[in-house]
Parts: sequence; C-alpha cells; structure tokens
Amino acid sequence: MSNRRICPLCGSDQSIDFYIPYAECNHCGIIYVPDVHEGLLDYEEDYYFFDSISDRQNLKRAKYFYSLVRRELEGYSNAFRLLDVGSGTGHFVSVACQSGMDALGVDISEFGVKKSRAKWGREKFYHFTEIKELLSIFAPLSFDLVTLWEVIEHLKHPIQLSNMVFQLLKPGGKFFLSTPNVGGGYVSLLGSRWHGFREPMPRYHITYFRKNSLELLLTKVGFRDVRVRSTSPPYAPLLLPRNLSSLIVPDSIHPLFRRPFKGLIAGAIFPLVAITNLILNRQNKGDTLIARAIK
Repeated sequence: MSNRRICPLCGSDQSIDFYIPYAECNHCGIIYVPDVHEGLLDYEEDYYFFDSISDRQNLKRAKYFYSLVRRELEGYSNAFRLLDVGSGTGHFVSVACQSGMDALGVDISEFGVKKSRAKWGREKFYHFTEIKELLSIFAPLSFDLVTLWEVIEHLKHPIQLSNMVFQLLKPGGKFFLSTPNVGGGYVSLLGSRWHGFREPMPRYHITYFRKNSLELLLTKVGFRDVRVRSTSPPYAPLLLPRNLSSLIVPDSIHPLFRRPFKGLIAGAIFPLVAITNLILNRQNKGDTLIARAIK
C-alpha cells in the first residue's frame, strides 16, 4: 500500500523526476519520495546496533555533534535543559549529561528506547509513536535546546515536527539539526550512485534538503537567525570509505570474498576521501547540512 505525497515543504503537487524513486519539487526544490509505502519503516532490532564497533562509532558521532552545540554556547555554563529528538542509541544524551546538561531523549523505536534506558538510565528516555504526542510527554516551553541529528530526512511531515520543536523551546531557545546534503559535491560526482539514493536508503530517507530548502523550512516555522552550512563530518554517516568501496566492488563477487576486498579498497581510497572532503568543505559542498536556529 502506498500513499502519494505532495511536496512536504511547500505543498505543491508539481514535481519532476530526480533519481528514481525521488522527485524534485518544481517550486521549492526539495527532494522527496512521492510514493511512500506504509509498513516498510522498521527502526527496531534491524536498524539500531549496540555491538562494540557500533558503540565506538556512535560515541564518536555523539561527541562530534556535542562539539557543534558547545561551540554555539561559548561563554555559557552547561546549565541547559536539552531534548534530543530521535535519540536512537542514546549516546548523544549520555555525552550531554556527562558534560553537565540536563538532557533527555525521545525516539519512535521501542527497541532503541529500551536499550538506551538499560545502558544510560530509565528516566532519561521516552518513547512516542506520533509527532503530536511530544506535547503530551513534554510541556511547551520546557527546553533551552532541542537537537535533531540525522532525523528530518526520515519524516513524511518535517514541518509538523519542526513546529513541535518550536513549541517545546523556550523563547530564545536554540534548535540544532543535521541531515544529508542533497546539494553536496558527492551527489554531483556520483549521481544516482550516491549512497543516499541506493537501497535500502529510499525506504528510510524519504525527504532530502539542500541548503536553501532547509533554510526555507526553518524560517517558515518561525525560527529566526537561521544558519545553515555544510560539512563532511569525521564520522561520515553516508560516505565512509567502506560505503564508497561498494561502488567499486561488484555485487557478483561471492560474499566470502567481497567483504575483505571492500576492506582493501576502503583503505586504499581513504586518503582520496579525506582530500575530497577537505576541498568540498571549503566550497561549502560537504555531504551533511548542519543548521542552527533560534526561537
């Protein structure tokens, strides 16, 4: 069963094909999946991983995002109340708490919330099933900071969640988010072979932004002093060398040999990826958009 979407940002029903199954809105330029198949999204055991390797990667990712938040709060104490929407494995909430913030997390994954509670503390994590539930779990004007790391691309209704965030923030509160940059240099270089367009991504990433469309979203909701920039973070959620190596290593190779071969290729192209990221970052064409807005 599918549900045909109009543009989730401006409401237009006029679009052109981008890279199938994605379309590009004729009016605002947002990239989205028009035909969203119900029941395909599963953010439970097969989505979140809590093994030792994933734990190290998630901690590195959380520390990177926390450094972005702290940079914006230079000169202030850590006496902030923070909500991480889409808290996943809970690492960002843990890092923020360890740094002195009163941080909470909320997620649609029961599995993720259960694991996060067991690892980091039951009182820190909440489960929700619909965006509107956020205002029944938390009172309006409850938070100084709200974060949304690698979440908005998963949403059918990004404006709805952004409105909820606006209501949860205190006046002067700050909203931080990250999302893949469909206007980045890797999309230009790789086209339909960009990792964010390949299976299984279209089942999860159903709404992509460029810098201008993300700015439009945040200003439309009512945020001010909106700042959006691009980067290629060191944890590289989409473009790890091992992901790029999958573009080189044929699927026809037996799985027993394919994994080590991919490892060799990933090691070989690592310097090239590092140099490319440096160049793209300087041109503001990095693979990830980072936004900060004020209520």
